[in-house]
Amino acid sequence: MNEAAGAIPARPFRTAVPYAELDLSPFADLPAPCWSPELFVLDELIAAVVDRGCLRILDELGEHDVDPRRVGFHRFLRRRLEDAGLRAEDGARAAPFPDDALAAAVAEHGAAAGSTFELIERVVSSGAAFLRGEVDGPAVLFARDAIELWERYFDEANAAYHPINLIAAEAASRAFAGRSDLRVLEVGGGCGSGAVALLDRLGDRIASYRFTEPFPSFLRRGRARVEERLGAASRERLQVSRVDLDRPLADQGVPPGSVDLVFAVNTVHVARDLDASLRELRRALAPGGALVLGEGVRPRPGLSVPIELVFALLPQDDAAGFRDGAAWRRALEGAGFGDVTFLPDLDAAVRVYPTYSMAGIIAKSEGSAAP
Repeated sequence: MNEAAGAIPARPFRTAVPYAELDLSPFADLPAPCWSPELFVLDELIAAVVDRGCLRILDELGEHDVDPRRVGFHRFLRRRLEDAGLRAEDGARAAPFPDDALAAAVAEHGAAAGSTFELIERVVSSGAAFLRGEVDGPAVLFARDAIELWERYFDEANAAYHPINLIAAEAASRAFAGRSDLRVLEVGGGCGSGAVALLDRLGDRIASYRFTEPFPSFLRRGRARVEERLGAASRERLQVSRVDLDRPLADQGVPPGSVDLVFAVNTVHVARDLDASLRELRRALAPGGALVLGEGVRPRPGLSVPIELVFALLPQDDAAGFRDGAAWRRALEGAGFGDVTFLPDLDAAVRVYPTYSMAGIIAKSEGSAAP
């Protein structure tokens, strides 16, 4: 049967290359879930679904004007399609996979990704209305019925998200090899999956753990998860409080030089003033301490990361959001950190997989707490 004029050729979803053909050497010393066949398929499927969603939003927008407050989101949609080798002007026909092929792939693999595909659909279905100024981004993302989605997105069971927790925890373990009695401050702890990964990795080497999160609903969930992981006998090691990275830490009960490890997963990049927040985090560190981040990173400057679509409805400056490795190094060194290293080696990872986009970042404190 001939395809209807302009229809997308009916072919099933598949990855660009088989997993077996990839050079896995840059990922060889990471925990196994951090680069697995399952994660590779999910990574490519998320990109395909996001690209199809970007086309769908622009199709639904049609000839309507974009609200001047929403031009950043419109710019992201077009940049994402350009990065994927697609043209918005070609409409949905440009997508490499038809809706039924992607739906079948999501049905087969999507459960492993927690609520990732549900969050993508939530953004896509509201995207055109958002561009027209008819709905508010935070209302779409953080409505009462969306909280459960976020809890499942940040959960350890999400094979597309949890690897960043594991990479960050592994980076922290390497940064403090042979050390114990660690005083830990986690900022932006969310629902607690990063804390669980770190506690599983460092265990009794942690003398005290301060779990912080600015949003009360996430803080309650995170606290419950961390308390469950620690167990009753170890809960005296735990402090829980709200801490906002956009305010001085000392004003929030975190004195200069008071912690050995500051740990943050997918948090620091959303600071309103990254340089100021990094300086605050450095002040909190004792001599010999380290900041360890788990962050989504751009494979190269300016290249979009598919999952950005989920967060692109949030108001933020164009400078905020994901950064490439070189930009992170500049920011950290500019804030006074030294010996900045990445896990895995980002240059090697991107050479073998050009869209690789997650890393653990270790930034050592130099000398005493900054003035």
